[in-house]
Amino acid sequence: MRIDQLTFTRFIAAFAVVLFHFSDGIFPFNTPILLPIVKNSNVFVSYFFMISGFVMVIAYHKSPKINVRQYYLSRFFRIFPAFLLSLLLTLAYFIWIGKEINGYSLALQVVLIQAWIKNQQLTFNFPSWSLSVEVFFYLLFPFLFNYLYKTKKTTQFYIAIILFWFLSQTVFLYLLYTHSFDKQINYILYLPLFHLNEFLAGNLLGFFIIKKSPLNSNTDFVIIILSLIIILSMYFISPYKIFHNGLLAPIFGLLIFFIAVNNGILTNIFTNSILILLGEISYGIYIYQFPVFKISNFIFFKVLKLSEYYQSVFYINCFLLIIVSYTSYRLIENPIVIFIKNKIKGKPDSSI
Repeated sequence: MRIDQLTFTRFIAAFAVVLFHFSDGIFPFNTPILLPIVKNSNVFVSYFFMISGFVMVIAYHKSPKINVRQYYLSRFFRIFPAFLLSLLLTLAYFIWIGKEINGYSLALQVVLIQAWIKNQQLTFNFPSWSLSVEVFFYLLFPFLFNYLYKTKKTTQFYIAIILFWFLSQTVFLYLLYTHSFDKQINYILYLPLFHLNEFLAGNLLGFFIIKKSPLNSNTDFVIIILSLIIILSMYFISPYKIFHNGLLAPIFGLLIFFIAVNNGILTNIFTNSILILLGEISYGIYIYQFPVFKISNFIFFKVLKLSEYYQSVFYINCFLLIIVSYTSYRLIENPIVIFIKNKIKGKPDSSI
């Protein structure tokens, strides 16, 4: 089962995160209207986590049971090749500029457990902290699916997930508004346990759509309204950290739902083949952003001394990032996924 109209939204989310990291001082993202939104656009990592939970259920819901070994193999070969290349590019950049390589930090990064370790979450290719979180989700999902989702009544795990979301937000917001949070800010923000509620919310949404079998209808207006609510929330509410661990999950969930069941103009637009392709390379957009921008900036600003072209270089970097991501998808990621799918039995990973 594929829901192609959701694919392009992954590109929107990935590019929003790129803006959060690299658009400082860039027009028009530095204008009073857009700047508060850009400063909050890291919230779309939460959207990624929800989509991840959602597509896991969509992909495997017809299976009576997930083969754990096959599942882990398919997930490993889906995320690790591009991650490894991005890490090698990052290392090459660090060596090039003479930055010291910390072996301990590198080891944590290679095995993708850096998000669990205080002061190590943002080392090397810092966006990969979210892959450390995703690995945690992937380790849990087969057991959640086999021993909870397939054995318990739907209402029971719906209630359990909703209560877990409330508990997560209560604890996180309490820590956010106490002085003790200031000393632990990086650790709490990136700790995988505090993002589990987003993945589980995606699971819940996936089962809801499957079991309720909603009729296709034109939900363009609802999608636009929900998008405006998200944008206005990002514009008016501060501090930005309030959104970081799933506070917007209910609104994101509604947005995903109405995009998934929509048959209106927006779906016709989002299912354009070029936009779907951009969505398919969104993982590369996210994981290659750091090495591409850093290496390119170093060449333009340090080697070629083109500092007066600062604005233009940002857009050149965005173009380069798309090219690198597309090349990685065509030559590395997709061929490996197809190869592994043909080698192992079980649910095809191409449905994700």
